[in-house]
Amino acid sequence: MVELLEPLSAQELSRISGALLTGNPDAKVSKLGALDELSAGVLSFFSDLSMTNRVKAAAGGVVFCEPHLVREQNGVTFLAVAEPKLAFAKVAAQYAIRVAGAGISDQAIISPDAKVDPSAVVGPFAVIEAGAVIGKNTKIGAYTYVGANTVVGENCEIFPRVTLLESIHVGNRVKIYPGSVIGSSGFGYFPSRSAGGLVELPQIGTVVIEDDVRIGANSAVDRATLGQTTVGRGTKIDNLVQVGHNVQLGRSNILCGCVGIGGSAKFGDGVVLGGGAMIGDGVDIAGGTQLGMSACSTADITEGKAYTGTPPVPVKEFFRNHLNVRKLGDVIKRLARLEKHLGVSEEGSAT
Repeated sequence: MVELLEPLSAQELSRISGALLTGNPDAKVSKLGALDELSAGVLSFFSDLSMTNRVKAAAGGVVFCEPHLVREQNGVTFLAVAEPKLAFAKVAAQYAIRVAGAGISDQAIISPDAKVDPSAVVGPFAVIEAGAVIGKNTKIGAYTYVGANTVVGENCEIFPRVTLLESIHVGNRVKIYPGSVIGSSGFGYFPSRSAGGLVELPQIGTVVIEDDVRIGANSAVDRATLGQTTVGRGTKIDNLVQVGHNVQLGRSNILCGCVGIGGSAKFGDGVVLGGGAMIGDGVDIAGGTQLGMSACSTADITEGKAYTGTPPVPVKEFFRNHLNVRKLGDVIKRLARLEKHLGVSEEGSAT
């Protein structure tokens, strides 16, 4: 559980969140916890009728929930809101991990030709090259590298050991977690008989990360061959994700862990890829598409539906096919019995 900096009463939480309070307005909250940890002094949330049994077993505590889930029992105090997870998230946001430090460290290495806003935080051993720009209230973690002519907007959090290579653009309110590399060369090679093997096509484009993007730990967004690789506004990228050169991600995409996207793929808005999903080079994915984990698409998806499998098919069709495949053993046995009864040989002729 997470300890609050200062205890809050249920009444104060009701006022802050606009929630309707049922129970003890003076109930004090000093910790944030999971529903299974709910007890006196703990704030949690739930949004599903199936979770009410956990609340019944609790003694005390305060919970955000939807209005129709309010119960009067066991000293639990309810804060009824339309979106309980959102209300809880706003409280919990104050305790999320942050880039540590204040001000600009004496141990940071900053080019005199860089522009770092006085309100920014730059951690020890961070390197900021010539022509780079760091916006207001942005935090650059220790050992992070910001390349020449790279622009980082306002209110960003760039965690330790992130690499932002040269001439890329990061918007406002962007979070990039440790180990991620933005702007490395795309994987561009072509065979040449005269050169006697593979030749690298120089990757001289850029990367544009729009506002409100989140990029998880140890992910990579490659520089474009020409033009730009784009991560659309509000997109959230998990850990260990590969975004290839010249990819165009729409707004509010969700890419779960270990997703791989080939060069020049193009996504609409609101695309969701489950963990380990793979998209081939140059594939277009329609807005609103949901692709199940480990699915692989090497052809365009033109309708924004839920798909899974390789090649992807609509989810209902996938499970229908799966059930049919499980029946094949019995079907083969029945066919063998029928052939035997009819006197048909394995070659298909009557005996």
